[in-house]
Amino acid sequence: MSLSASMWTSVSGLLAHGEKMNVVGNNISNVNTVGFKSSRMDFMDFVHQTVNSANGPAQVGRGVQIGAIYGDFSQGAFETSNEATDIAINGNGFFKVVPKGSDDAYYTRAGNFRFDAEGYLVDPHGYALQGWEIERPDLTMGNTSALSASNTGSRIVGTGVPQDVRLSSFSCDPRHTTNMTIAVNLDSNCGVEKATSSTGSPFTALFDNWDATQTKPLGTDGFSYQQSMTVYDEGGTPHIITIYFDPVEENTTADTTDPSYDPNKADYDPTRQRWEFIVTMDPAEDLRLFQNGTGSPADTTVPDKMKGLLMTGVMDFSSSGELKDLMAYVPTTGGTGTGGFDDKSTWVAAPISSNGYPMFAANFSGQPKASEVWDPNSAAPTVGSAGTLNPETRGYYTELNLGMKCTSNWWNFEQYDTNGDGTPDTAPSVSLDGLVTDQRAIAGMETDGQRTQPCSTAYGSKNGNNFFERYANQDGYTYGELASIYVDENGILSGRYSNGVTLELFQITLYDFSSLTNLRREGGNLYTQTRESGDPTQGAAGTGSFGTTHGNSLEQSNVDLAREFVHMITTQRGFQSNSKSITTVDTMLETVINMKR
Repeated sequence: MSLSASMWTSVSGLLAHGEKMNVVGNNISNVNTVGFKSSRMDFMDFVHQTVNSANGPAQVGRGVQIGAIYGDFSQGAFETSNEATDIAINGNGFFKVVPKGSDDAYYTRAGNFRFDAEGYLVDPHGYALQGWEIERPDLTMGNTSALSASNTGSRIVGTGVPQDVRLSSFSCDPRHTTNMTIAVNLDSNCGVEKATSSTGSPFTALFDNWDATQTKPLGTDGFSYQQSMTVYDEGGTPHIITIYFDPVEENTTADTTDPSYDPNKADYDPTRQRWEFIVTMDPAEDLRLFQNGTGSPADTTVPDKMKGLLMTGVMDFSSSGELKDLMAYVPTTGGTGTGGFDDKSTWVAAPISSNGYPMFAANFSGQPKASEVWDPNSAAPTVGSAGTLNPETRGYYTELNLGMKCTSNWWNFEQYDTNGDGTPDTAPSVSLDGLVTDQRAIAGMETDGQRTQPCSTAYGSKNGNNFFERYANQDGYTYGELASIYVDENGILSGRYSNGVTLELFQITLYDFSSLTNLRREGGNLYTQTRESGDPTQGAAGTGSFGTTHGNSLEQSNVDLAREFVHMITTQRGFQSNSKSITTVDTMLETVINMKR
């Protein structure tokens, strides 16, 4: 073994410790870099040379080399900020940013994002953050799968393929009211019904007495209670919708000798309470136009007497005041024909929305062909099958939630064996006159109904003055300007607007890798994937193994200065020791040279 070999062994130590000092120095220099992840260097022995010894072959090491440089992806501390678009990840995951108009993808833990002049949410390089757009779909006909999906409680609310997070406008367009939720308490001891029908029908007294040609269409004492709500049309103009309530008095004495007697049915239960209701608008604002059923343009207006009447129905409560059943009816094209708009045979069961509530159409602005929910050019709804929604009215439907929804896509129409021959009667009618003729024929939601919270009730009081509003809400709004932005723990980016509305706009997508240490550092707080890192998995914050997101926060560097200074000291000592080895070998070589003197 030559002495020069010993010198080169020490040189390898100098080189390796010099590189380690670069790693330590880089960590310390990035101690305040947003989202920076520190690194550490591990050494390994270089090579071993075989030499002869008394015991046989032996090995002598020839130095050191860099074994690996591993990234430390542990969590960094949070720093609060005044910017809502400063976003920190608490846990696993990376943000994905993409240069505009490029297919290149970068990943980062630095969440210092800002909106640029084009509305993109970008990092300091101008790369756009990726996320799912949150849509607000129009109401559709009900179906069980849609109801099930809405009840899953999933925290992933964005849809489609992740895209650039961009606000195309910093304003909020008006939105037509698509949902009215009203929960009231109807006092069961309010007294006798105030609306009596000229036709003798106990379930349609409010409907029969409505006369929009009068200043007060129901008079001053033609109902027991009323509740109003402000809603909005597609242009953001506010309007008032009023619901009138009145109890139903009927003969509840059961004839047990009647073959159709069934003690389990509501119509023979004297303890049940029923309330009629109608949904109305200001008759002066009623601009509904009905088609003639032949596919030609809308050409028939609502008769003056019936203007403003949008829906009618019956609510069924138990003796304890609990909502048990509900039925609702809306007008169809035939109501403007020979039978007249007040012809009960042309008012049919309302369609059930995908959320499980009956729908009606209020045309405040005279939109063509947007006045009835059922398609006048398709088959009418029957007991076994719902009809077809009017495609021209799409986007103008309003669903009414009084505290009960249907878990199927259609009402539960029951057939009765009224003559006792063992065969159910002919299928009952789905029209309002079917309810008038035989209330047993239409059970409403019945077994398909599910109470929601809050829910309308019928609790009584001694003084008969226990009517009150339990809850009221609607989802329409007028035009507004963006006032502020915030991000929640599930990465949902929401905007608050000057009209008081808060809208969920985007859901930020997070990404993770099987091997974080094999990500390639590109500088600028950016990483790119490699074959060794594996393909990224994507998900929403707070789901699976992904961490949560926090607005008004930045993740700090995870560099531990105490640890780095210890590494600096040990690296310096290693470097010094290797340099001493070189000087020692140099002295030995000098001794050898001096041997010839």
